[in-house]
Amino acid sequence: MNMFSPRFRKGFFSSWFLMIFLIVITICSNSAINDQNRLKTMINHKKTQEYLLAESAVINEIRCMGRQGISEGSFSVQAVRFELYEKDGQLYATVLSPVQETMIIELDEDGLVSDYESIR
Repeated sequence: MNMFSPRFRKGFFSSWFLMIFLIVITICSNSAINDQNRLKTMINHKKTQEYLLAESAVINEIRCMGRQGISEGSFSVQAVRFELYEKDGQLYATVLSPVQETMIIELDEDGLVSDYESIR
């Protein structure tokens, strides 16, 4: 019997269609997953930038205060509201807006910021 006779080619086009369909579906789903992961990355980057800008504003204000003496209380700088207080020999800054976090700030002997840790 000849393999190329109509009897043997009955499911040939159906299997090719199925194979091409599966390849197209795989490519489309991989593209959708890639776009979803890219969107999650951009959202996380935006959140990280918001935290970084708030931390930077607080640190810069504390550096300016360090020259005149650091005082406790509520402050607002560059659209960032935060409260500053001292506890257990460390300086705590609670950022209230635009994001909420607590910063533990270490000062050196000269009253300058040497290190900080953020708790989100």
